[in-house]
Amino acid sequence: MFKKTLISLGVVLLLTFASCGGGSSKEAQELLQKILTVIGIPPGVITNICQTSNSSDMCEGLKLNKLGNSESKTWQKITETGEGQYLIETTKPCEPILVKLQDDDVEYDSGEFFLKFSGVEYGKTSKELSILEAMVDATYLSSSSVGSIKTLNNADAQNSFYATLYRDLKTNINILRTTGLTQTQSIRGTLKEMADELLSYGVNSTLPNTLNSCNEDTTCIQKELDRLSSKLLIDSSESVQVYNTQNSNTSALTVREVSCEEPKKSSNKFLNKTISYNNDNIKTDEGQFIYENNRLKESLWKSFEDEYEDWKWIYEYSPDMIKISVDTHDLYWEERFENGLLAEVTSHGEGINWNQKIVERDNQNRATKIEERSDDENKNTLRSLLTYRYDGEYMVHYEDIDQDPEYYDTTEYYDYTYNREHRCITIEDLTGQVSLGWTLDEEVCINWISKTITNKRDNSSDTETQEITYNNDGLPNRIDTYDKDNEHTYTIFEYAN
Repeated sequence: MFKKTLISLGVVLLLTFASCGGGSSKEAQELLQKILTVIGIPPGVITNICQTSNSSDMCEGLKLNKLGNSESKTWQKITETGEGQYLIETTKPCEPILVKLQDDDVEYDSGEFFLKFSGVEYGKTSKELSILEAMVDATYLSSSSVGSIKTLNNADAQNSFYATLYRDLKTNINILRTTGLTQTQSIRGTLKEMADELLSYGVNSTLPNTLNSCNEDTTCIQKELDRLSSKLLIDSSESVQVYNTQNSNTSALTVREVSCEEPKKSSNKFLNKTISYNNDNIKTDEGQFIYENNRLKESLWKSFEDEYEDWKWIYEYSPDMIKISVDTHDLYWEERFENGLLAEVTSHGEGINWNQKIVERDNQNRATKIEERSDDENKNTLRSLLTYRYDGEYMVHYEDIDQDPEYYDTTEYYDYTYNREHRCITIEDLTGQVSLGWTLDEEVCINWISKTITNKRDNSSDTETQEITYNNDGLPNRIDTYDKDNEHTYTIFEYAN
């Protein structure tokens, strides 16, 4: 059912959005025209397009009329102007978009299923509707991770990739429905599982690079997509895992919210002062920041606890170097840049220079190997080799391997696991400092709705939670921290123009 025209922006949907307000003739003239582009979805299977909410997966009774009118005469109107082309009038273009589909390959619900998308953001003139975009809007993938796979060099490879996604999406929905999951649970589980597999397969760079290297060789392209499909399809053990994850989630499919209003201009305010307090509401320390030509010049740190001393940090800038030093101590850092990228960091303290130099990068200019040296005792000795491995946009493994064990034996290995649904990063210490009797397992979770950060170390009893409060400029003005014993400390941030 796929057509060769899919690669050329797919099917264009024209949406006309009315300005917010009542229904006056003046407001009816203030129409904003938006373009929705369906990519990789056969136009013949689309039965309805409407706007809904994050609390619903329904079109609220609105049904597309093939003759050009919708059943609703109130605030929304959908008109089909041709094959795959639609006009829609609404007062809220930012609300989520629901695309209803029907395909005989889907064995449940008379072949009906749906995809949900974020609305059209304020100031945007277009919105893509594709399986990849559904994964992005559900926050299972980032926009940056799918940029290359959306712009393959070969049109046949592009169409075949989208065809693979659509075919495997339907198959996976069937597989998950057989486990007893509902339609929404199956769609949500399918999108997340396929997104995870795309990341593992290297959708960010490895997959598009491989398909591009096939050039016009259709056999090469198909072999690579067959390998991808074997990963995308949910097997029996994965279906059990998805069932266990989704079975208790009875909510509607949610997508990221987009702004209905003109975004606020970025603040020109600078952090001026921080003040921290302990559990007894007593000030513990204070930081002040001094700027010159919009750059940080000095930071002054004063402690109100007897065992700590005051510090003054000085910042110096040159075209390819930033130097940070402490005025009363033999201590400084130098950050050197090449072509705008950080190349190496040198630190000096107690008569010893430590140097970390990036010696290898990936195709996104991320550091993959760093050499760490020290020159104590007049030796420029390689002490450690730091390596980083990425899976798509995420770092998944880190190693700090000693090159001079007689000097300092601290070889460490860490795995990073990302739960994008719950916004958590789990850091697993694969080494374990057995001689010291401790490890550094850690889980960090960010909840953007409640504006909290939870940090759990080693076990559930050692948990730290931070609550963040923002000012009208979107800048944090207070962070409250609660440890496992419910000890409460907080820091206040003050800004100046």
